[in-house]
Amino acid sequence: ATTLIISLGILREPEQIAVLMLAVALLTGQAFLMNRMAGIPYPCWSPVREASPLPSARNEHPGSR
Repeated sequence: ATTLIISLGILREPEQIAVLMLAVALLTGQAFLMNRMAGIPYPCWSPVREASPLPSARNEHPGSR
């Protein structure tokens, strides 16, 4: 919606665009805080690392015995 508002020329004054950008920044901050309060680490998450297999299990092959 923000892109359409700008591209259609609905906002013509620099002050109007500044208010729109402030509103976008506030909504982004609110989304960040709401996710944190809900216990969701988005957008500051990192992939879960899988445990590496045991060294002995890695060297054994089904037909090696």
